[in-house]
Amino acid sequence: MIGAAAKGTAAAVTGLYISYHFDLPAGPAMTLVTSGILVPAASFRRRSPARESSSQPHDSSAPFAHDVAEVIDLLRELELPGI
Repeated sequence: MIGAAAKGTAAAVTGLYISYHFDLPAGPAMTLVTSGILVPAASFRRRSPARESSSQPHDSSAPFAHDVAEVIDLLRELELPGI
């Protein structure tokens, strides 16, 4: 948690400096800096041992498909219009 707060603070401050020096809007500058931190972090993330040793087959092409299907099923149970 502390690391995430430090990275967020660093991205915000760096984005503000970039926006000031290059006369850019602050929000998009901070977003681009944050994306520059997120992409490498997500690329080199560690896999959890529990997921690797799971007995269920894992489809790496759609890692969140199962979770999305569960959410859609729950929404259908609520009988909301348009779902």
